[in-house]
Amino acid sequence: MGLSTVQKAFFPLRSLEGVVQLFEAELRRDEPDLPLLSLVLGYMEHFLAVNRVLPTNVPGVTFETVLGPDPACPTYFPVLDLSILEALYARFTAQIRGAVDLSLYPRVGGVSSRELVKRVSDIIWNSLSRSYFKDRAHIQSLFSFITGTKLDSSGVAFAVVAACQVLGLPDVHLALSEDHAWVVFGAEGEQTAEVTWHGKGNEDRRGQTVDAGVAERSWLYLKGCYLRCDRQMEVAFMVCAINPSIDLHTDSLELLQLQQKLLWVLYDLGH
Repeated sequence: MGLSTVQKAFFPLRSLEGVVQLFEAELRRDEPDLPLLSLVLGYMEHFLAVNRVLPTNVPGVTFETVLGPDPACPTYFPVLDLSILEALYARFTAQIRGAVDLSLYPRVGGVSSRELVKRVSDIIWNSLSRSYFKDRAHIQSLFSFITGTKLDSSGVAFAVVAACQVLGLPDVHLALSEDHAWVVFGAEGEQTAEVTWHGKGNEDRRGQTVDAGVAERSWLYLKGCYLRCDRQMEVAFMVCAINPSIDLHTDSLELLQLQQKLLWVLYDLGH
């Protein structure tokens, strides 16, 4: 599974409108490509907020000049070429496929097993840097995972779902509460599995069901009334996770505009 001809036709991305058009096209599909969209958003966030300078020594990275109301103060949009996106995409998909032998995890009735979901979460978990501040900003996307081996808590859960999509496991989806994320799977999404940490870390709980927390009426699992996502809702999750902050006092206007435009696309398409 690689990028299709239709997906490749959107590149290079030279403007906010180009990103919006890509998202709209993906949202009209039954299975929006989560790795593709997360890499695109992560790339934009990196150059519009994390590293907001014009790099002169990064091969293949160029910027498009965008004139604003004041011609003397133009802005610059990071152009995302197909070659860069394909390299990032191929690295993620190769990493996942190379580490999972699906023949070892039979899918009875086309349903994923707990052992398979746990194996995928192990791959993501073991690929992360061992020491970094896990609540820092801008580490929620697959771009951060591929280029910096860093993810925040909900980013790990999203990465597991994206990896399962790469493996052709359509029953694995994201589950969200106010302060935690895990995955659901099964024919009707009736199975649950922890795949990330909460608070200071719950490494030993990965792969376990959340049923105990639900039975205890824990606030962390909203007494069982948590959000079970479909693919379009998972796209909405990554859009809501865009972090426009450049520093404590400044936000990226371009990222704020992109987030607003994408939220309107989601709304207009009924998501």
